[in-house]
Amino acid sequence: MICTMRKAVSMIELVFAIVIIGISIMTVPAMLTQSSSAVLVSTQQEAILVGTTKMGNILSHPWDSNQTDSVRNGGYAKVVTVTNGDDRLKPVGDGIRRIGHFEGDKRRRFYSDASQASITPGEQAHIDGFIGDDTLVLTGGVRDYLRGYNTNVSVYFISDSANYGDVNLSFTLDDTDVGNANPTNIKSIDMMVTDTSGDDVQIRLFSFSSNIGQTGLLKREFYE
Repeated sequence: MICTMRKAVSMIELVFAIVIIGISIMTVPAMLTQSSSAVLVSTQQEAILVGTTKMGNILSHPWDSNQTDSVRNGGYAKVVTVTNGDDRLKPVGDGIRRIGHFEGDKRRRFYSDASQASITPGEQAHIDGFIGDDTLVLTGGVRDYLRGYNTNVSVYFISDSANYGDVNLSFTLDDTDVGNANPTNIKSIDMMVTDTSGDDVQIRLFSFSSNIGQTGLLKREFYE
């Protein structure tokens, strides 16, 4: 009688195969979680980029609506009078300069008509005009962005109090809204960036703009 041997899988090999398959299955959820986290981080980075770009655009605008009249500005925006600012930031002497301002042409100074600062939503000619701006910033897939994003902007006055008379200046930032009836020399810009795809990606950004006016451009003049 002739016996023939057939090839087969040994028990130890079967056990090893089951263990390897089990390990592979166990790593699938971790891989999926890592992939989802990478997508979330990428979306958050996009939202931050969109928000900082938008914030930079807002900060390039005049500090107050009083500074948008080019004729009244006379070539450069002046400092606007506020009713609730720190006393050391108020005009002194001739009433158009604060401590630290230099006399001379096209130097920083106040408007001579004592215009009052305010929060004035409306046309986007100054930073207040962006209040409530909830327009679509980008559509997903445009300019290599994965998603679309909305921005919502708030602008409000915050306290400008500090130890301005001391040699070593210290300033504690308090971003509490003091109300439009109490204008100060600092406006806070609060922006929320949201993902339009419904994944609830939210990035909140803050920036601040101060009532310091501008200096005019001094040009070299030649005598004929």
